[in-house]
Amino acid sequence: MKTNLLKIDRVAILSQESQRMIKGQAGIDLSLCGCSCSGGVSSPSYCGKFIICPQIYAC
Repeated sequence: MKTNLLKIDRVAILSQESQRMIKGQAGIDLSLCGCSCSGGVSSPSYCGKFIICPQIYAC
């Protein structure tokens, strides 16, 4: 499989040190997600894809 990837234009193999230096973020902050008192997911719209709230939630 490695040889198939090398056939793609502008593909380079990164060393482990180079991989450690790559920094990035998907732009999704799950710390903003929460549950409302009714048990629904609150905050940004993408939170419903990542967390599930219990049906009974004590406030």
